[in-house]
Amino acid sequence: MRTLVLYPFRFRNPLTGKWVRARHKLQVPALQRRYAEWEIVGQPEIRDVTPGPIEHFNPFRQVSPRVCIAPMLLYMR
Repeated sequence: MRTLVLYPFRFRNPLTGKWVRARHKLQVPALQRRYAEWEIVGQPEIRDVTPGPIEHFNPFRQVSPRVCIAPMLLYMR
């Protein structure tokens, strides 16, 4: 199983020259490509990546007939 190591970081804004903490996490090679000045500011987040086709969320996807919605309706009352 492949692992993905993502780091929280901050980078220097090229317009203002101020350090900005990023709202997302990236791997080190992506940081090197994207930002001229950056530094890691926290512990890495390690994710396990399962091989196979990627299925993105689709709100218009048809619901599988195996899914039973009746038990969920009991909690909604």
